[in-house]
Amino acid sequence: MSDLTIGLLTALPWVAAAIGTLVLPRFATNGRRSRNILFGGMSSMVVGFTIGAVSSPALALLGFCIAATTFFAVQSILFAIPASRLAGAALAGGLALVNTLGILGGFVGPFAMGLIETATDNPSAGLWFVIAVVVVGAAISLTLKIQDPHMNSTKKESQVQA
Repeated sequence: MSDLTIGLLTALPWVAAAIGTLVLPRFATNGRRSRNILFGGMSSMVVGFTIGAVSSPALALLGFCIAATTFFAVQSILFAIPASRLAGAALAGGLALVNTLGILGGFVGPFAMGLIETATDNPSAGLWFVIAVVVVGAAISLTLKIQDPHMNSTKKESQVQA
């Protein structure tokens, strides 16, 4: 394939991510919906990555587009969790923790994928590792308690008035 064709094909998942970023977060209007979108987003990543791991290159690209659609929607909800539960210095620490874990994952994920692929001599073994990690993340997302921002501001206002 030409360089242009390869560039256009690799751009498709990011176009899907941009569409998901514009569409999905607006539905996260309360804590329950946010948690459901978080779980659904992670589940769609599992489905998309699984399609990518077991199918032909054309279907794999479609699978990666499915997974990418929810990348940034999930990320925005993860950053909103500390803001729904913490305030002041604790909020700053919570956001720093989320950011630090994200940066750490950006290093450890590709490193672990390469290490696993090299150790097993299987090019899709690293992707199966990522699928397993996302499954664990999806399961954990079901246990999160995300408070509604309106409830937080009402509580704070009532505490200030008292």
